Amino acid sequence: MKQKMTINMISVEKFEFKGEDGRDVKMGRVSALSDFENTPTRVGCPVINFSMEIPLFEKFAAIGKFPGLYDVEVELRAGGRGKASLFVVGVSEAKVKS
Repeated sequence: MKQKMTINMISVEKFEFKGEDGRDVKMGRVSALSDFENTPTRVGCPVINFSMEIPLFEKFAAIGKFPGLYDVEVELRAGGRGKASLFVVGVSEAKVKS
């Protein structure tokens, strides 16, 4: 199931390499700031990472505003070692409400 959310994105990266089994691996990563925390063990905005569809890298590069607010569409999928992971599958620059 896909859901929409707005995130404060700080960077995107793409990776292309050969996996240990010889397969071509193509993946992308979105880095964003989470909400401010003030706890006994952390103060600030931790960086969170999402996986992304590789074709989205070009779309992010074309928008090119970092850091910036982006409306993203995410989907819950099985990630590495079967762990649940949010994948960014769509993006647009967020419309700031005045």
